[in-house]
Amino acid sequence: MQRALVVAEENILAQHLANQAIGLRRCDRWEEALPVATEACELHQRVVPLKPDMLEDAAQAAERLVTTLGHLDRREEAVPAAHEWIRYERALAEADPARVPELAEAVRVLGGIMLLAHQDDGLSYWRESLEILRRDGGHRATYAAMCSTVGRGFASVAEHDEALAVDRAGLTVRRELAAAEQGHFGDLLTELAEAAFSMRVYPGNSEPAAAQFTTEATALAREHASSISRAALAEAADLLDRAEFADEARELEELSDRKASS
Repeated sequence: MQRALVVAEENILAQHLANQAIGLRRCDRWEEALPVATEACELHQRVVPLKPDMLEDAAQAAERLVTTLGHLDRREEAVPAAHEWIRYERALAEADPARVPELAEAVRVLGGIMLLAHQDDGLSYWRESLEILRRDGGHRATYAAMCSTVGRGFASVAEHDEALAVDRAGLTVRRELAAAEQGHFGDLLTELAEAAFSMRVYPGNSEPAAAQFTTEATALAREHASSISRAALAEAADLLDRAEFADEARELEELSDRKASS
């Protein structure tokens, strides 16, 4: 009975500290939030083995600690916190496949942290994040979006061939989704523009691929403008403008403006 009371009290305290850390972050008091977020995670580590239903709260607390450490540029400290977050997410995903996207995102974030901390395994975690979603097969839209994010990451670290392969894999899935449901046209447009941006902007990337993605994006916007939101058109226009495809960006801006006035 006494042990149960201690666990209950630590659980309440962990939740209180987690909420306090959120409040401090919202006030841009990140340094003050760090020890609070750290203590919340330590309490969850003790509580979860005895109270497994707190696993999701523990994962959220670990994610917030990772975010706080990253904001403060304390990347080496963020690495073990991210591993803890992944450990919780793996357990959650094993119990509920709907949690697989959260696991993949935690793994992707760890890869980015490790690269920023100049640790060599970062790229392998990006690959793992994609493989988790590909193997699961039940979250194809999330997989397509993750390919866009990870593809840009590979491009930014001069892994040009892998960036292009990942972009193409994600776009193939998104095209299939859009063929079945028009609601995916907006995501397809922005992911094409994102791929064009990555291929054009980062040194050593593929100019022909950038032009190909831009041509497809523009044609898609012309043909399916009625099924694409103004926000998606504007976002794609901005990406193409930053990639110096000025004419194509202008055309998408005009389509966006027409939707606003209609």
